Amino acid sequence: MPRVSINAANLVRGPYTLLAVAIAALMFVWPIIESNTNVDGDLGGRILFAVILAAGAYANAGNRRRMILIAILGLPPLVLNLSEAVGAGGYAMLELVLSTIFLIYTTGTILARVLPTSRVTADTISGGIAVYFLMAIIFALLFTICETASPGSFQLPDSISLADRIHMSQGDGGIFVYFSLITLTTLGYGDILPLTATARAIVGIESTIGQLYLTVLVARLVGLHVTSRRD
Repeated sequence: MPRVSINAANLVRGPYTLLAVAIAALMFVWPIIESNTNVDGDLGGRILFAVILAAGAYANAGNRRRMILIAILGLPPLVLNLSEAVGAGGYAMLELVLSTIFLIYTTGTILARVLPTSRVTADTISGGIAVYFLMAIIFALLFTICETASPGSFQLPDSISLADRIHMSQGDGGIFVYFSLITLTTLGYGDILPLTATARAIVGIESTIGQLYLTVLVARLVGLHVTSRRD
């Protein structure tokens, strides 16, 4: 089988592991905390998203040229996100677009490092998981951009409160993280539906990419397994 080296200390320090944990916290843990406590959901969500941006920058750290590019792509959405968190924003659409660009760059960089590797470690596996989670976040941002630019692009559940709908019109697409995840996994409960051609196209692309990614990832791991057995 492929060599899998799991060390608790290295796992905690691994950049991909930190990124995967931060995204998982936003997607799975934070909604539970938000719905069962009196904490400010918008503020907490934005802080967690800022952590994801920072973790993405950390995961991409490399030579000087790459660090400059990370600063150019990563600092603007981070600053805008924190500004929105403290109520000093007003640039929600710009933040969404810049965040999407940075996370696409982050995803591509991680894939370029993870897929060619010939030695599977715990952090490498975390990198593969982080990419899968990042795709869910990226498409959630795209859905939010779509709904913000063209309200009514999606049919939303009646259970969404007026406050949540107002936040959504201001660029807060928390519910689209849920929708993106079930679309990526092709689960689809039918509680949220794309209504416009653009929204349907984005949903179709995400569901296709989600399946292709799993197929490629599994094929890669099987390839490593076969190679290691031959050796």
